[in-house]
Amino acid sequence: MATFHQRLEQLDEERSILENVSDSSAYEETFVRTVLARLLFREEEVHKKVGVLSGGERMKVALANVLLSQANVLLLDEPTNYLDLQSRQALVDVLQAYPGTVVFVTHDRHLLQSVATHVLPLEKGVITEVGRRTTAPVMKKDKELLTIEIELTETISKLSITTDEAEKDALEKRYEQLLEKKRSLAKRS
Repeated sequence: MATFHQRLEQLDEERSILENVSDSSAYEETFVRTVLARLLFREEEVHKKVGVLSGGERMKVALANVLLSQANVLLLDEPTNYLDLQSRQALVDVLQAYPGTVVFVTHDRHLLQSVATHVLPLEKGVITEVGRRTTAPVMKKDKELLTIEIELTETISKLSITTDEAEKDALEKRYEQLLEKKRSLAKRS
């Protein structure tokens, strides 16, 4: 179980974004960079020290720490606070793709409608009803599209750093295959 709270105590301000997230992650750097890119930290931005980041950027680093942990249950306290609209949507996309269980407290209706499958509304500290959403927040096609987009991002990342021509050719071929899948999926909608 991993917990996200707004105090951001778990971040080392003297270390970079990538160092902070990689230290608590079991994933390889390429995947960590892919998730950071989905949270709008691209290319060399991952080397910025956390101490120079805005409040919203720090929130995204803390969220990345939780999302990339080995936990299969996430507890999130107001995860969209201090995030701009683009970052909020990026968080929704990442949470929709998260394979484990996510429990969160929020006032953000878009996050609630996009991610929640069960709702426990509170009034004056008391659960007033137990509600189950009647439709899944993400349809199968949406999950396929998100999976393709994540792999596209990862492929582009690998293409940008490889110097091996054979690997570059294979990555470019895979990139084209993924684009074709994405186009095909878009035509079905």
